[in-house]
Amino acid sequence: MKKRMTAFLLAFVMLFAMFGAQSFAEETPAMKAAIEEGMGYWFGYDPRGYSMEKAQEAFQRAANLGSADAWYWLGHLAQYGVERNHHAYAMQCFQKAADMGSPYGLHGLGTIYEGGKAVKQDYMTAASYFQQAIDAGCDLGYVGLGRLYEKDTGNPDHDLSAMECYINAAASDDWYIRNAGFLRIGILYRDGGDKIEKNIDVARLWFKKGADEGYTDAISNVANSYNNKSTRTEHYEWAIKAAEAGRTHVLALCYRNGYNVNKDAAKAVELFYQGINGGRDAVNSLASLALCYYSGAGVTADHAAAQDFAQRCFVAAAVDPSGVKANRDGHGTALAKWVWTQLGLG
Repeated sequence: MKKRMTAFLLAFVMLFAMFGAQSFAEETPAMKAAIEEGMGYWFGYDPRGYSMEKAQEAFQRAANLGSADAWYWLGHLAQYGVERNHHAYAMQCFQKAADMGSPYGLHGLGTIYEGGKAVKQDYMTAASYFQQAIDAGCDLGYVGLGRLYEKDTGNPDHDLSAMECYINAAASDDWYIRNAGFLRIGILYRDGGDKIEKNIDVARLWFKKGADEGYTDAISNVANSYNNKSTRTEHYEWAIKAAEAGRTHVLALCYRNGYNVNKDAAKAVELFYQGINGGRDAVNSLASLALCYYSGAGVTADHAAAQDFAQRCFVAAAVDPSGVKANRDGHGTALAKWVWTQLGLG
């Protein structure tokens, strides 16, 4: 059954957090420099380019120096891992960050309860952690609360409440929080809501705010916002920018489908492979490779390999394939489930 949280209950939880508010942990210049280096690699704005491995090394170096915030970033990277129990490890990292006084860790714990991957899904507990982060001075909590409001479809003003949260985040002086706010506002306009009219042009303006600041998710969303026949050139140009920042999946689809470039299934496979070892494109890239090996697009058809990539997709997303709905035209777990079904595996 779909879970809902009423506006009253959410407000109640916001006012009465389960734990006391914490203040920001003190971060030394050396810690901050290591975290900035890690973010540069993770978001691809470092001159040396995107590298999840180097990002993890930098965050670990900051953690070794005693940074509480670094444990949040290690947990954040773990959420995009491809190994089993990566969400459980992410939760451990977030808890350590919170225990050391980082409100980012509180936000991270909220995402764990919101997603329900390492624990039973619990929106009340998630809201509590997000509010604690806000009370401790970390506006990233507004992004989490906004997502919960979006899911609170029993409240007729739920999307307006979500927008208010995202606007608060977008006003932050913190680069990461501000751009997370830009992104979520763009998504609200892209998808529309009960009180917010769908408007892809307005959505694109918000995505471009983040793209102008080098925010990888925003760049990828700008590319996808141009995904129609009349804007193939813009779609391709932004797909290249996304790939340069480490998001290769959109560009791979351009080569697979021949969007403003000659179809090249082998090139698409090469780009899919670049996205499978962890990162934001891991789930989609694993699913796409499962389809490639099933259909023989760009590679020799190999159903054993197709099964392996589909299984790895489910593991990366921390889902049970039996509970996933198949969709041949979808991405991520829905596409992997379609391949899984075609292979006669359920």
